[in-house]
Amino acid sequence: VAYHDADWLEDILKYSRELLGVPKGCSPPDMVIDPDTHLLSAVNARKQQRSMYISVRRRVFSSMGRPLATTPVREESGEEQQVT
Repeated sequence: VAYHDADWLEDILKYSRELLGVPKGCSPPDMVIDPDTHLLSAVNARKQQRSMYISVRRRVFSSMGRPLATTPVREESGEEQQVT
């Protein structure tokens, strides 16, 4: 869960079509990964707040370099995996 003060958030910016390079008339993506920094950004171009659920099958670290907690999930095959 990410609240605006979560320690693993790198930054919170107001949505900007120009910043993301989204042309007028095009819908922005829900998520963007920077190819250089590998930083995942969740994009909310709407006026109201949104919830996004993101599960990653690799170790993920906070902006302070600390590993984030993992939790088990069960795949359709019944196999259990750890996700962040």
